[in-house]
Amino acid sequence: MRYTGSEIRRFVVIVLPLMWMCAGAPARAGDTAPDLEVNPVTGAVEAVEVSPEDGGLVRHVEDDVETGLVLQTVVSAEPAAGSQIAIKETGESWAVWEEAGTAEIRYAYRDPLTKIWSAEASVNPAGEAAHGPRIVHNGLETWIAYEVGEGPGSSIAVTGIVDSPEPFPPAVTVATRTFAASADLDLRAESGHVWVSWVEGETELAWSEYDTSAGTWTPPRIESYAGSTAADARLAIRSRVLGQ
Repeated sequence: MRYTGSEIRRFVVIVLPLMWMCAGAPARAGDTAPDLEVNPVTGAVEAVEVSPEDGGLVRHVEDDVETGLVLQTVVSAEPAAGSQIAIKETGESWAVWEEAGTAEIRYAYRDPLTKIWSAEASVNPAGEAAHGPRIVHNGLETWIAYEVGEGPGSSIAVTGIVDSPEPFPPAVTVATRTFAASADLDLRAESGHVWVSWVEGETELAWSEYDTSAGTWTPPRIESYAGSTAADARLAIRSRVLGQ
């Protein structure tokens, strides 16, 4: 379906805060709802979604809250299984998605001045079955995480670049999972810290933080949420990372 400016604003003002309170995280790649973010430079609300109306392609929607104009652009060339947006402090918008037919993790970014999207490109090697991509920016750095394979034996992979010197380097395997259920991968960046967490048990999250001084990811640690929720555990992990 196509979204009007008022519909997107309603989603941001009402639904998005509720998602944060209930889940402790923004919309994720693979969700049916569009993934939204406010551009820190323009103040415009931007979203990406897998659009049934466009044959399952990834569509970017920008709602300028001042002019009321809505700009809609198809970003992907092939149908996708999920998408996520992240916007740099410079106003540069990035979209990441899983290509449905190949299981490749694809991305593209938009110039904040010309509003022209780059050609899409792959993050992972061709033939690698990957899914559930997440994207964040840490200053000029761009990080993408995804899961390779499914269930026990699947791996959590992360790659990153600084100020867009593409292509992305080969991803680093942060951990190999032992749990069968969905990883529910979550990638975060805040106050110069970058960390990733995932489900690793009935009441356990595993997490790893990027060590900037060593240039490596820390060994996975476990955060239990027995008697609470996964959202509570993710907040506890955030506090540990930020030293709060």
